[in-house]
Amino acid sequence: MYEQTPLEEVEKNAAPSPQAVLYRPAPSVEERRAAGLAAREACPIASLGTWKQRASSDTAVDLLEQ
Repeated sequence: MYEQTPLEEVEKNAAPSPQAVLYRPAPSVEERRAAGLAAREACPIASLGTWKQRASSDTAVDLLEQ
């Protein structure tokens, strides 16, 4: 008959299911708060909505022609 393989070896060689690969536990409140603070440091509220035209900007027509 078939030879019994130890369970650990079977699990090691088994391909993970798509659900196992996609599963990621939800971040904790502290992790979400830290991510929000890091995002706010990278892009402060005062910088939102500001726009400066680049000196070498092409016109819209030039961009469409390219």
